[in-house]
Amino acid sequence: MIRSLLAALALVAAAPLGVQAQSLSAQDILAQVDKKVATGNEYQALLADPDPARALAAMQIMLASGDAELMRIALNAGLYSPNPTVQRTAVEAFIKAGPVLNIYVDGSAASDPDRFTEIFMRYYNGTVNDRKLGFISMKVGEYNKARSCYQLDINYCLFRISDDGISLFIWDKWNILRVNDQGEIAGLVTVPDVAAPLPIRIPLSN
Repeated sequence: MIRSLLAALALVAAAPLGVQAQSLSAQDILAQVDKKVATGNEYQALLADPDPARALAAMQIMLASGDAELMRIALNAGLYSPNPTVQRTAVEAFIKAGPVLNIYVDGSAASDPDRFTEIFMRYYNGTVNDRKLGFISMKVGEYNKARSCYQLDINYCLFRISDDGISLFIWDKWNILRVNDQGEIAGLVTVPDVAAPLPIRIPLSN
């Protein structure tokens, strides 16, 4: 039995490398690169269709495809679109997928930065660095039809999205935000015991 096992191992070790693994030639790699780039250009052409209705439909289909790469391409195209309807569709599709959001609040301009740190950490168990930049992570929950919002949990809303903008519920208040030029949801939020609203940003694109 042992002799048979040793003989089998010897045969495997002696097998040509080409049988065990097949390497790609430079031409093979170039062909795959060209195919990938051409495919990407085709998707971009669909999203840039001169007919706005067709471009929007292409984006919606790509966002609902479940394909991570197609969704990334469509999301970035929607976020940077000058058309508010297209932008809203992209944001809503992203939020609907229930992502974990990284939320940054800049407390450097707060009149009492130490108080900002205390409030930030007490409410959301977040972190604040030495530049008074606060960070929290939140998971978007399901859409609540009765409340017309995407929930943080069963007790609290987190987002409402409409033609007027994106409303974020944080620190027990609704705050109207917009998509900025960096593909982020951004604006100002009211923080308890802080005199002036503070800048907030939530990256979406990648």
